[in-house]
Amino acid sequence: MNRKLPKSISLVFIMWCILICDSFAQEKGSVQELLNSGHQFSQEQNFEKAIESYKRALAKNPDFKPAQLSLKVALNKKELIDYAKTLPKKCQSHTNNFEQNFQCVRDHFCIGGQPINPRIIEDLLPLPSDIGNQVLSISLLGSQDSNRYFCENLKIDPKGPTISNMKKDDFFSYTVIGKTDSGLFVILTSSRGEGTAVFYDLLLVRIRKGLSLGNIEKQKLSLDKKMIVIEKLGSYPLGDRSNPKVSIQGNTVMVKTGNYLPPYEEKELKFTVNVDTP
Repeated sequence: MNRKLPKSISLVFIMWCILICDSFAQEKGSVQELLNSGHQFSQEQNFEKAIESYKRALAKNPDFKPAQLSLKVALNKKELIDYAKTLPKKCQSHTNNFEQNFQCVRDHFCIGGQPINPRIIEDLLPLPSDIGNQVLSISLLGSQDSNRYFCENLKIDPKGPTISNMKKDDFFSYTVIGKTDSGLFVILTSSRGEGTAVFYDLLLVRIRKGLSLGNIEKQKLSLDKKMIVIEKLGSYPLGDRSNPKVSIQGNTVMVKTGNYLPPYEEKELKFTVNVDTP
């Protein structure tokens, strides 16, 4: 035979359930309000306030995925804005002025206030399983924001000019060391796949103007479409976890590499680049 709980105990239990449920609903609503507030700030391009709102939402519920994703996007947007502020005003935003775009790429390695897409730089390097050159030049204006080179997790290191594309299982990053007197960009890249290996490469590129066939007009094609081209002149593997240090003096490039395994000896490479840049 089932025994019934006294009415007083049943009433207390019911009230306790109501209080717990109400508290949970208020907490959830509070998190949602902070998320919505963050979205509003993001729409207003006030990413500092947006980041603050998303962080407050996560402080209340660390597993709230909408806030996690929104915080990631807002942090990335703020990084890009902070990066753009370091550039001359004419290079901080998108423009259809070809000459202005060319100057920004040639002088600051950027387009429309953003660094050159790291996936473009990555495509200029051969796969670890290949030797020789495959991709030698890429049109920047058509590639920077293309689906082909979609860069989901662009990261800009505030401590230095290092641009990264972070993926789930690997990453690729590049650092612009500087330019030679002849106008070549000297770039240090690093990449990692599965495992602990981190491979470094030295990449030499130049920026030049080019032409391609434009639209069909009166049943004719003309070589009149202007392009800004990044052209690879050479790449040199620097090894696994070699912690390279690269410097430039005039047209001379100096590279020091180490060895992560005994005897930990350093190697030094020094060469002069004799290439005229148009």
